[in-house]
Amino acid sequence: MKNGGEMAKRGYPTWDVGVVMNEFAAKHPDQVVADVKAECEGIDYWLKHPKETVDIIAKELSLPAEDAERMMKGTTIVPCPEQLTKDYLGTPGQFGQFADTVLATATVLKDQGRLPSVMERAGYAAFIDPSYLVKALGK
Repeated sequence: MKNGGEMAKRGYPTWDVGVVMNEFAAKHPDQVVADVKAECEGIDYWLKHPKETVDIIAKELSLPAEDAERMMKGTTIVPCPEQLTKDYLGTPGQFGQFADTVLATATVLKDQGRLPSVMERAGYAAFIDPSYLVKALGK
């Protein structure tokens, strides 16, 4: 099995994203912001305390620490402020590279017969809402 870093080098970036239903977000926007903020705190902890994070991941996944560390080395962790750039989510009103990645993924899935059709980029971009990340970061 290939890790995310190896797949990205081959032109197939992989992403770990959070998804929330529009209805839930509309009813509980503060909860969505709190969840995003907690995710950012986890990312910060990983980046600042990699050795401790290995132990946490190993314990959570019931893996030897060496396996958890190998998995972590194949994962690029993007600090939350950097996610609000053109290389990632972008900002409210100016979508970043992630919309292109979703379109490319949909195209591959359609070519494989696993997806019936592909939308235009704008259709996928409409599902990306960095405003919750902006609020979580206090911007």
